[in-house]
Amino acid sequence: MRGRFRFTQGSVVGRHHVGSGNLLTGSNNQDSIKVHQSKDALVGVICDGCSSGKYSEVGSRLGTQIFLTELIDAVSAGRFDGLEASGIALVLEGIRLAALTRLDAIVGQAVGRGASKAEYRSFVLENLLFTTMVALVTPVFTVVATIGDGLYALNGDVHRIGPFPDNAPPYLAYALLEADSHKISPQLLEFTVEEVKPTSEVTTLLIASDGAVELSEQAERAIPGKTKLVGALSELWSSDDLFPDDDTHELLTLWLRQVNSEVVRLEGGPDGEKILNRYKGLLSDDTTILVIRRWERKNA
Repeated sequence: MRGRFRFTQGSVVGRHHVGSGNLLTGSNNQDSIKVHQSKDALVGVICDGCSSGKYSEVGSRLGTQIFLTELIDAVSAGRFDGLEASGIALVLEGIRLAALTRLDAIVGQAVGRGASKAEYRSFVLENLLFTTMVALVTPVFTVVATIGDGLYALNGDVHRIGPFPDNAPPYLAYALLEADSHKISPQLLEFTVEEVKPTSEVTTLLIASDGAVELSEQAERAIPGKTKLVGALSELWSSDDLFPDDDTHELLTLWLRQVNSEVVRLEGGPDGEKILNRYKGLLSDDTTILVIRRWERKNA
C-alpha cells in the first residue's frame, strides 16, 4: 500500500498518569502502537494497557508487536486472499489464538512452569491486560477489528467502542485464566470485525485507544497556553500538516503533547498586576491514534 496511502501516528501519556504541578505520579504511558507499511498492506495495531495493572505497559507493548507480526505473516502468506467478511474473521481468530500461545509461553518463561496457578494469574493481571484495535488495509479490502474499547472513524464516520459495564473492557489475556477469575464472556475475548470495506472506497481511516473519546470532546477548548482551539477530530485526517511529503510519521505525537502539556505563564491580570496562570493538559487518559489517508500525487 506504499504510495497509495499515508499515515501519521501519535501517543501521549494521560494527565492522571503524569500528575499535576509538583505532584507527579510517575506512571508510564500504558498505550502502545505499531505500524507497518509495504506494497502489500498497511497494518496498524494499538493496544491500551489496563490502568489498574501495575505494569500493563509491558503487555501493551508485547501485544502490538505480536499482533503486528502475526498480521504481516498472514498477509505475506496470502491467508486473506479472496476472502469475504466471514473468512477474514476466521483468519483473525487464528491470529488471536497464536497471540495467546505466545503470551502463555512468555508467562511460563517468566514465572516458571512449576509456578502455582496463583502466581500465573498474578503475573497475567499485573502485566498482560490490554485492549486491541487493528487496522488492516490491503489492495482489495480494509478491515477494522477490535478486542475491547476504543474509537475508530472510517471515511469520516466516527464510532465509539464501549464503554463496557463497570468500565471493565474485555482483555485478551483473560483467555489465559480460568473462567471463574473474571466476569467476561468468552465471545468478548475474540476479535469483533467492526468494518470490512473495499479499499477502493476508503479515503480516511482512524483507529485510537479510548483516550481519543475525551479528545473528541475538546474541540472548542484552547490548546494549553495558546489561543488556537483543539478543533474537531476530523482535522486529524484533513490537515495536510500532519502528512508531510518526507514520510515523517510522528507529527501527531508532537501535536498531542501540546494538547496535554501543562503550561504556566506570567500574565497581566485585570488590574494590570502580574499573575501566574496555569493551563492544564486536556487529556486525563493515555491517548494513542493512528490516522491513514489516501494519498493522491499532486501535479507539479
